Amino acid sequence: MTTSSIRPNAHSAKERECLARAMFFESHRSSREGLVAVGTVVMNRVAADEYPNGICGVVGQKNQFAPGVMTRKMNSKAMPDVMAAADAVLKGERHPKVKNAKFFHQAGLKFPYKNMHYVLVAGGNAFYEKRSRAERLDGPLRKQSELAAAGLVENKPVAIAAGTEELEAMTLSYGAE
Repeated sequence: MTTSSIRPNAHSAKERECLARAMFFESHRSSREGLVAVGTVVMNRVAADEYPNGICGVVGQKNQFAPGVMTRKMNSKAMPDVMAAADAVLKGERHPKVKNAKFFHQAGLKFPYKNMHYVLVAGGNAFYEKRSRAERLDGPLRKQSELAAAGLVENKPVAIAAGTEELEAMTLSYGAE
């Protein structure tokens, strides 16, 4: 994990809580890597014009994150780790393999869409960028062996194909937690 060279912004306690909520409910509190990956997606959306302004606007956007993400109680022994990861993301830390990805879904699900370019599987989620047809034709096919060799997956079996017709047969197998 790397820290951005951008100076950290001053964030309010409310923004910190909103970020922590997204990280808590979406990463399944499975690993720091998963927490920071979700936090990176949130911050990528904050920086993008097509999403609401601010962390709470992004996290609270309808149908984008887990139901009740803004209202459910966060009761867990993992809270100190979640808050520490949220603070690190607010200070500029980003998961380097997420890069500019603004999307993720639960690992193990499969979708027939050709525009999903997977970059990482972590914290029970598969992270991806949406790519245009031109970008897909220029981009490499991401097979399980390539992802493993590039260190893009946790030490769990995963099969991912993206960027061509092979995506229609894509299978993600994350394994039992």
